[in-house]
Amino acid sequence: MKEITHTFDSAVHFAEEIKKYRKNSEWDSTRSFQGGITGDQAIEKVTSGDHDLRKRTEILIDSFLDSNTIALPERIWELSPSGYFPCVPAVLSGEPENMFRVSKKSSTLSPLKIFCGIAASASFEKSQIEEKGIACAALAVALSSVRPVELFVHAEWGNGYDIQTIPVIRIETSPLDLTAAAFVLAHPAFLRTMTFRYCCHWVNDPHCSMPWAYGGDPLEPERSKKIRNLIGATENDLVIHGAYSGHGIFGYHGNDSTSWLREQIAKYGNGEIE
Repeated sequence: MKEITHTFDSAVHFAEEIKKYRKNSEWDSTRSFQGGITGDQAIEKVTSGDHDLRKRTEILIDSFLDSNTIALPERIWELSPSGYFPCVPAVLSGEPENMFRVSKKSSTLSPLKIFCGIAASASFEKSQIEEKGIACAALAVALSSVRPVELFVHAEWGNGYDIQTIPVIRIETSPLDLTAAAFVLAHPAFLRTMTFRYCCHWVNDPHCSMPWAYGGDPLEPERSKKIRNLIGATENDLVIHGAYSGHGIFGYHGNDSTSWLREQIAKYGNGEIE
């Protein structure tokens, strides 16, 4: 069995790499299944991003913050060489840090790695893929307000039996370019043209139909464990598997993005995972 994975420093790095590979059979398609744009157009959008998906992500984030689902870090006043107004005792004593400024209270939660699986069975429509990706982007933004977050995207593909091909792509979060991140996480073209081209190259089949890694449902415990090992995830990392046709777009949560987000935020935003 071949287990092939590569970790890319960015989506731009991933795009540059797959341009070296021959085109797969669907690269130039503009079907809705692939997001309505060609592979070449998808590569361009890796840099420019998708403003509509960004806007929809921001709306979702605002709705959760407004409902107090997750609290922003407490703001505190601290002494600094520069700030909004002076601390008189510090000024009189000649202290260099004699001005008050607003700062976020340091988080006591450990850093969290999020591995977002964007693979999806053919039965899932463009709108469903977008909804999941938007929710994943919103989750990363929300959690980053209370703890350090590293974000990775992966696609659990293979040839259905003896070759597993899973690209892992790092998304910069300091700062997070939400326009670019939303495209990678939520646009079907990134999934169904760009990661398809990667998989077709490594299984040496330009017409590859993109079977699932290890032959099926990534939520099955043994298969999930193999995927986690291959992408380098530890037991403390949050791994969001791809959307398999036997479940909803959010796995065991079906198609309910609200309940899925609430559970992830409650679990990973309140210190349960250290």
